[in-house]
Amino acid sequence: MKKLFLFLLLTPFLLYSQQPSSPTFTGDTILCIGNSTTLIAQGDSGATFQWLDSTNNIIYNGQTYTTPVYSNTGSSFIQLTQTLGGIQSDPDTIVINVVPLPVIIASANRDTVCLGDSTMLIASGADSHVWSPTLYGSTTS
Repeated sequence: MKKLFLFLLLTPFLLYSQQPSSPTFTGDTILCIGNSTTLIAQGDSGATFQWLDSTNNIIYNGQTYTTPVYSNTGSSFIQLTQTLGGIQSDPDTIVINVVPLPVIIASANRDTVCLGDSTMLIASGADSHVWSPTLYGSTTS
C-alpha cells in the first residue's frame, strides 16, 4: 500500500521531468496608440502561465493578459512562460508594435447637394473606412 501511495504521489513529477516547450499566444500585436490588447496564452494542459516585462519582472499570472493602454508609439516586449510539474519553459518573446493613429481625409465630389441629389463621399488615409451613420445606401470602402 505504501508503494502504491508513493507511486501515485510521485507520478506527476515523473511524467513532467523535462522542460515544457515555450507557450504560444493569440491576440493583436499591432495596435494604434491609445489602445490596449488582450493576449491569451496557449500551452500544455494543466500548465500555469506567467507574463513578464522586458526586464523579467512578473506583470501577470494567468492565461489571459490585457496590456495597459499604450501612450507612446514604438515596440514593447513581453515574455510568456508556462510552468508544468514545477518546471518552467523558456520564454516566448512577444513584440507589441504601437503605431500612430491614421490621418483620415474625407471629401465629396460636389460642394453643394440639393434635396434629391446625391454625391460621392471619398475617404483616404487608412486601409478601410466605415461611414457612419450607414443611412441611404452608404457603403464601406
